[in-house]
Amino acid sequence: DKMILLESQHGKEFNGNIFSMAKYLCSAEEYKEYKVYLSAAKSRVNSFKKKAEEYGIKNLNFVILSTKEYFKVLASAKYLVNDTTFPGRFIKKEGQVYLNTWHGTPLKRMGYDNRQEICTMGNVQRNLICADYILFPNEYMKERMSHAYLLDNLSKGVMLKEGYPRNTVFFHKEETDKIRKQLGYDGKQVIIYM
Repeated sequence: DKMILLESQHGKEFNGNIFSMAKYLCSAEEYKEYKVYLSAAKSRVNSFKKKAEEYGIKNLNFVILSTKEYFKVLASAKYLVNDTTFPGRFIKKEGQVYLNTWHGTPLKRMGYDNRQEICTMGNVQRNLICADYILFPNEYMKERMSHAYLLDNLSKGVMLKEGYPRNTVFFHKEETDKIRKQLGYDGKQVIIYM
């Protein structure tokens, strides 16, 4: 009940929403008794550990993707968070809570909207359908993803239209001042194009 598995882009990345959630979960008082895992491709474990250390993320447990330990954590963690999909052999167990945060805004054709992807969209669609919560940062993305993966008629999950965890840094003055100082822009207005 107190295990959380985070996964970003099939264990190949440690950034975006998953990074922000790891940083929060590993430092927030209300999650101090939780065991937080981050899945990582074998070739990425060391760089993920270094990044966690660099950002002061403590008590983060790393599990290598596609190992026996990974599948054990995937099958037994109460909370699952992914910004893409879990593997095709993943079956959500009763009592597990799955949050999908997707990794970006689809400015391209995906799933049903991309003729070449229709035959290969099954695992993405299945993951989104079995998610208890799908986080969308705006109405545009909700509409695009819902249409691309036919979620309106298939998903029983709650579609949350909220901000992305990765963007919360823009609303914390102390954090933005710290980053501004680190980059040599202390006391200056910074405009970011993303």
